[in-house]
Amino acid sequence: MSLNYDDMTDDRAILQAMLDATPPGGTLELDANRVCKIVIDNTVPQRGLILPPKVKLKLNGTMLDMQFHTNVYGVRLQSYSQITDGRVYGTVSDTLSSSQGIYHSLITGGDGYGEITDKNAIGPYSLAEGWGIHNLELYNTKPNGLHISGVGGMNNGHISDILGPSNANAFGLINFDWGTVGPGGTIAQNRANFNNSNGSFYTIHPHNIKIERVRAKNFSNPISEIVRLSGASAIDVSNLTIDYAGTSGWSHYGGDFGYEFSLYNAERGQAFMNTVLRNMTLYGTGGNAVRFDAYADNIAREVGYVPITNPIYPSNLLIDGVAASAGVSCLTAINVGAIAGGFISRFRGGYFHTQGNFASGVSRLQWRDSVMHGDNASYVALAGAGAGGVSMNNVIFES
Repeated sequence: MSLNYDDMTDDRAILQAMLDATPPGGTLELDANRVCKIVIDNTVPQRGLILPPKVKLKLNGTMLDMQFHTNVYGVRLQSYSQITDGRVYGTVSDTLSSSQGIYHSLITGGDGYGEITDKNAIGPYSLAEGWGIHNLELYNTKPNGLHISGVGGMNNGHISDILGPSNANAFGLINFDWGTVGPGGTIAQNRANFNNSNGSFYTIHPHNIKIERVRAKNFSNPISEIVRLSGASAIDVSNLTIDYAGTSGWSHYGGDFGYEFSLYNAERGQAFMNTVLRNMTLYGTGGNAVRFDAYADNIAREVGYVPITNPIYPSNLLIDGVAASAGVSCLTAINVGAIAGGFISRFRGGYFHTQGNFASGVSRLQWRDSVMHGDNASYVALAGAGAGGVSMNNVIFES
């Protein structure tokens, strides 16, 4: 078998056959610095280019020219699969009937919302572990599109050395979101089907993922967020450099349901915990450098519903070495609830801003070696968060 590499002939079927023929633990290497056209529509098995478990696809500088039609995925990761050393571009995105961001994303993990209807048939994607994405240039022309998108319980993965060229269309570069298992419905129906973790419906959440050395250029879409997390835990992000982000450089949200319907296991106990951001430089944004919002909004707003868990989640976080321009909200914290054992250090530029309940339950938060600008009212609210709430050392708030 050999690929055409002419960017005119669809090479997907041949490439898939080559991947399927690669033994576990093996590497499939493409020819260097070529272009390989990959067309994916709803007639393609499993609606994507499938990386088998324990198989590495090494592009050797070659570009995968991804062309998407209908509600399909890009490169689909399974446990211990890897894609490395090249370029993945999405050049065609049409006939899409869903707003789910995972569809037409270049590299995907998990399954779209509503696709896992049976808890006994989750499949190989939503709980994939030990996967890797390394040394890639990614560009997607899909309006409000994503480049790396995981939905569900993907875990123990590693992303490194990612370049996102300037993009006026994209919503984000890296996105991890909670997913669903079983028949979803209204919040009341979900509660009944959840049945205290023994029923037919529950949510699964990304956790224990390391992301490092990411370079995003000008993402000028006003709603763009370079790294976006929702309903996740133990996500470690480091060495993130961004020329411009429309809304934020790094965000972590509670998600619609938070962990209200997650299984009663260790993952539930770690909800939003061990969030780490180290060494981010943001040169410009229309919004925030860092946005942290551990608020399960749909649960909180459901009239007459009594939640199992507080929709304003306790969280801990470590934020170290964030630099942003003076006009940027360096840290926006919205309805974070209790922050226990947090650590913030080496902020440079920008200003501090809070909304909602940030200062109401802070404990053991250490903040040091930072220079902030403006928004003195937020500083006063934080400093008065309660006895022992905040420890500040060498933090300067400049007007």
